[in-house]
Amino acid sequence: MAEWGRGQNGSGVEDMLDVENKRMADSLANKVTRLKSVSCRVHIRWHSE
Repeated sequence: MAEWGRGQNGSGVEDMLDVENKRMADSLANKVTRLKSVSCRVHIRWHSE
């Protein structure tokens, strides 16, 4: 019995999903980095007042 989503082009779909997943993970990592940077600046500014 074939697995769900795996037809003749199953590996193509899987590859496409892997690429999209990596793109989204990279985007999330960039957002986390920016958020950490903003958080550090706020922390420094708060302590300097």
